[in-house]
Amino acid sequence: MIFLPAFLPPFLCTLFGTTLLYLSWRRTAPDRRTASGIGWLFLIGSLALWVIAAGPEYAPVFTLLTVPFVAWLFIAFGRQDRVRTTTTLTRRGLHGPSLRSVLSNAGLFVAAVPLAGLVASLVSAALIRWMPGLDVDRMVFAVLFMPVLWGSFAVWICADPRRMRAVSLVTGLGIVSGLLASVP
Repeated sequence: MIFLPAFLPPFLCTLFGTTLLYLSWRRTAPDRRTASGIGWLFLIGSLALWVIAAGPEYAPVFTLLTVPFVAWLFIAFGRQDRVRTTTTLTRRGLHGPSLRSVLSNAGLFVAAVPLAGLVASLVSAALIRWMPGLDVDRMVFAVLFMPVLWGSFAVWICADPRRMRAVSLVTGLGIVSGLLASVP
């Protein structure tokens, strides 16, 4: 059983490190770079102390939990109440988006989500069809590679300034992959 006194040195080290990082961030430390560097060294030292106190299995968990906890303590105790100023707002009519923007965004959604997912599935199926190796290894590759392709296709479709170019190339890739996956 681990006792509470064993947790005190790593927690204090985390507290000092986070304090120095906070002072460096708030620009209240005399030398910001030195305070930041020493703060990071304290946090690395707290990881070593957590290893001694709780073991290597729990040390990263405790380190990753105590730093945000201490940061939230700074936020809670350093809170400043602000005076609210009231301004009068003029009422205007509520205008919805135009039909063209709704259709454009709906088309973008259809291209980036179901189309990109379907094409990623077809490309994965075509790749594993022609890959060497065991069936299990090829299936694992397809399962792990398909979401990466899906995200890549979706980002490409959303980021390309000429959206039809990306959609047509992804669709063409899907047609070719579907044909390759269906060949015996």
